[in-house]
Amino acid sequence: MVCNGIVRPDRTPEPELHEVRKVYQRIDTTAVDAAAGRLRVRNDHDFRSLDYVEVLWSVEHRRAGGGGGPSSRPEARAEAGG
Repeated sequence: MVCNGIVRPDRTPEPELHEVRKVYQRIDTTAVDAAAGRLRVRNDHDFRSLDYVEVLWSVEHRRAGGGGGPSSRPEARAEAGG
């Protein structure tokens, strides 16, 4: 028997499941003004808004302490023309 999926037969997840979840997500962000903390959020869902999304952010750097916390939810409707 070969078990090379992302979920084992006993339904325990393989570590790769978290990577697949990230790659398959339908939300994309790009920096508009990184210094000011402005991002563009794109919703690629066909029929779902981002009302269910919780936005958390963090800044990590080797030399300086970072920041982080919750942020306001973006208003992004579903893609109409997909």
